[in-house]
Amino acid sequence: MIRKLEIGPGKKRPYNHWITLDCEERPGVVDVICRWGEEPLPFPDNCIEFVYTSHVLEHIPWYRTIDALREVRRVLYPGATIEIHVPDLDVLIEAVQKRQCLDNHAEDGINSELHWMHWVAERLFHLGPERQWHRACFNASHLAWCFEQAGFRGIQQMPRDPDGSHGLIDLGMQAVK
Repeated sequence: MIRKLEIGPGKKRPYNHWITLDCEERPGVVDVICRWGEEPLPFPDNCIEFVYTSHVLEHIPWYRTIDALREVRRVLYPGATIEIHVPDLDVLIEAVQKRQCLDNHAEDGINSELHWMHWVAERLFHLGPERQWHRACFNASHLAWCFEQAGFRGIQQMPRDPDGSHGLIDLGMQAVK
């Protein structure tokens, strides 16, 4: 049994005892190469106790979201948990309505002047390369609905961490198989 899996670990390995999966090789960071949402996860049924993924699901085309979640559900053992973080479209809409930036985030120093509409566009579309562009959007009710459609239960929104790496737009939810 695999204890914990992180899909899309970023630039550094989170914990040595976790298995990491991503769509591209990064020695010392990524253990398993797989295009989540495009191909089956390379694990047997019911073998993982916890899956964590932060700001990855929005890179999967919107029409594959539920299938990607079903694939995670397949590899989780009964009663196991998934935790997902995505950009919250409701927060971006709030920024548009207020015509202001809601935090000081400027990815890779681009848009450091933080014009509110550039702030919204960067958070909504993400910076390239093209393979990393956002292809789906979520708010709390939509992400909960996607979890339900994939067969999850016990769906809960997590408290926001405005000081986290994704700032105010971070929407975190957990669900149980």
